[in-house]
Amino acid sequence: PEGTSAGTHRMRVVSPWGSDGFLSTNTNGFGPCGAYAYGNFDDFTINVEGNENGVNEIGNTATPLIVSPNPTQGPLSLKTDDGTPLTRVTVMSTDGRVVQQHQPLVRTGAVQLDLAGYPTGMYIVQCFTDAGMRTVQVAKY
Repeated sequence: PEGTSAGTHRMRVVSPWGSDGFLSTNTNGFGPCGAYAYGNFDDFTINVEGNENGVNEIGNTATPLIVSPNPTQGPLSLKTDDGTPLTRVTVMSTDGRVVQQHQPLVRTGAVQLDLAGYPTGMYIVQCFTDAGMRTVQVAKY
């Protein structure tokens, strides 16, 4: 849909059989309150790119990050590919609210996060080093 943020999303396509084929709300339709007796569905992972409303990766590209897994159900590992120590990590929702902030006691090139308690959606992760900042998107499902 228009306004979908850039990044990886899951999509389910349902092909109902024996329904009226219209977006009705009766028990024979497949609208938001409808039902159908038979059908197939397929799940897809799509990557939305170039959406002017999306959030693009920005920041210092001199310190590339390895983010895994992305998308995630909760656990998330962030590390620099060259071992540059992370000094601070901030996780924000797409509307800019800070949902987590970490300042490692020991500066290492890796930080473990857990987004399990947060709603499904896209999150913006800012990783700071002495060399600058790198921002990446993370999809939580």
